[in-house]
Amino acid sequence: MQKYLNAIDAANPDGLWKNEAGIAFGDWLSPEGKTDYTLIATAYWAYDVTLMRQMAHATGRTQDEQTYAALFIKIRAAFEKQFVRGDGYVAALTTALRPSARSTIPTQRVAAETRRPATCSALHMNLIPENLRAAAAKKLADKIHANHDLLGTGFLGTPYLLEELTKAGYQEPAYTLLLNTQYPSWGYMVTHGATTMWSVGTRPDAWRPRA
Repeated sequence: MQKYLNAIDAANPDGLWKNEAGIAFGDWLSPEGKTDYTLIATAYWAYDVTLMRQMAHATGRTQDEQTYAALFIKIRAAFEKQFVRGDGYVAALTTALRPSARSTIPTQRVAAETRRPATCSALHMNLIPENLRAAAAKKLADKIHANHDLLGTGFLGTPYLLEELTKAGYQEPAYTLLLNTQYPSWGYMVTHGATTMWSVGTRPDAWRPRA
């Protein structure tokens, strides 16, 4: 794991995981579209570094703990500069048009005001400054409410959604989201006979039980 993180750092000295990041899946399967891959990759790099710092602390490896703490600070600073606005929005470029490899049409890149997977990940990975966390959480809650209290995150953003809402004091919106039965929601799956989590698509007929 140390070699893995060292390789990421060597390829991305500016603190944003843009190079040698593998296949760009990102937070795919999100009904509201893909979140910028660099944002997601950088957030998980920071999260991995945090876990390594905690393990170094638990095993008494003081030098390693200090190394990972310094690396996290570098990543967080780069993330904040690139993606976090002064009003709490977590913004990134998002692909509005994704042509095939043979297409001559250029790919459009547009600024996303905020995406729920981005905000969830940034809050959970501690990448939003303390003085902006409340504003970011409110924008997350408002975004969900504006979407009729329905899910809009993919498989990476969803696990942190209810936790970050409740930590920020939005217990009622979290319960409303949890108990919603309209598409797309966990309740929609349950009321349609699901006993496992289904794959998420952009249309109700794309939700199917896993084989």
